[in-house]
Amino acid sequence: MSATPSAAVPPSCLPTYLVTAFCSLLGIFYGFAAIPQSGPLALGLRALPLLTVAHWLVLDGRFRGRRSLETWGVLFYVAWPVLLPLYALRTRGRSGWVLLLELYALVLASALGTVEGMILRALLAHRR
Repeated sequence: MSATPSAAVPPSCLPTYLVTAFCSLLGIFYGFAAIPQSGPLALGLRALPLLTVAHWLVLDGRFRGRRSLETWGVLFYVAWPVLLPLYALRTRGRSGWVLLLELYALVLASALGTVEGMILRALLAHRR
């Protein structure tokens, strides 16, 4: 019995959802409060969801027996807009479109959070 228990269980997306939700809520707060984001904060809010999605993809690739994402290394973070559709459609077939949309939404959610906060502030200011 040398099989690892983690190999039999598909990776959970919960950490990815939690990190993305945290970054999105922080972005909404900064956008609503009209507080300018410092460079490291803006980078962190946009990079953390991407990093957690990339980590989930590596874990999912291990689970599915496809270790090709591990070999891309840092290049994955530059080429992710192209690699996400390739991975999702090759591993899931036609149902990969749902996964693809979900992963893109997770990556882009925190960047849109700041815009949503600004829009919410403008709507509430206009209402007065």
